[in-house]
Amino acid sequence: MVTGKALYWYDPAGVKKLEHYNVQNSKFLMKRMHLIERIKDAKTLGVVVGTLGVSKYLVAVDRLKELARQQGKKLYIIAVGKPSVSKLANFPEVMFVIRSVKTE
Repeated sequence: MVTGKALYWYDPAGVKKLEHYNVQNSKFLMKRMHLIERIKDAKTLGVVVGTLGVSKYLVAVDRLKELARQQGKKLYIIAVGKPSVSKLANFPEVMFVIRSVKTE
């Protein structure tokens, strides 16, 4: 839990460049901070990479591998063209956290 620390959001494309958030009053931020702490504690991480329509995804994968190595964590990369329930069902022991991102 983050207490006594300030959390700021920077959006280079937005009108408001720097915004302060109160973590204790935001359910979303509380959940996000909890998940960040769980990732910090994890010894093994898995990342699903959807490769269709995304340029330079290998650069991001290489960066994740380097960060995991620096932290002494084991990293599994699951690369699929377009993620689907049937493809991800092949990994029953993995808990997936879904996060969609916009592609350019």
